[in-house]
Amino acid sequence: MTSSSTEAELLRNTVSDLEQDGYEVFLQPQSPILPAFLKTFRPDIIARRGDKNLVVEVVSTRRQQDDKLASLASAVRSNPGWEMRIVMASSTNGLQPLQEQSKAAIVQSAKEVKALIHEGHLRAALLMGWSTFEALGRTYMPGDFARPQSPARLVQLLAQEGYVTPSEADVLRKLAEKRNILIHGDVLTEVSENEVEAFVEILERLVELQLAPD
Repeated sequence: MTSSSTEAELLRNTVSDLEQDGYEVFLQPQSPILPAFLKTFRPDIIARRGDKNLVVEVVSTRRQQDDKLASLASAVRSNPGWEMRIVMASSTNGLQPLQEQSKAAIVQSAKEVKALIHEGHLRAALLMGWSTFEALGRTYMPGDFARPQSPARLVQLLAQEGYVTPSEADVLRKLAEKRNILIHGDVLTEVSENEVEAFVEILERLVELQLAPD
């Protein structure tokens, strides 16, 4: 269960977002809603829409939940028809605003993502891709993204403003789940070349749209 006021607020917002997306949402579900393979985990949210089932966990960077998240991700992957989504509640109070990156720096970062893919370092490419994506987001919406952002909020706001398409947002949300699991210690998280190539296509479109040299 989440405990801090920040996480509680984010949990409420997550429920609202899922309901707007057409999901039937169960907050802190228990039997009989909770399937057998999740009974030992007690996730924050289960959401259902058609044949798609989501397990949603809201966590804070200050909480030590690496083992739990890795085990939960493994359990979800073992059950067809289920996906996991992690929403990170990161407190940014007291942190200095981040500097907006130069066009040249972002273009170089995107090139490094492609180089990592070429060399077969797909997990590293995924993480570098998120760094590039946040830097890009900050150039589009500097006021909203002045401080460190969770992947979920980056995707949500950029999609709301039309900078990423609905189909791109779906791709990014799936990649965000893998990114979150990776940084929480599941170092063997499977990342395919197709997934990171799709990420690169989104990054390159955003670069070309706003950051390409005049």
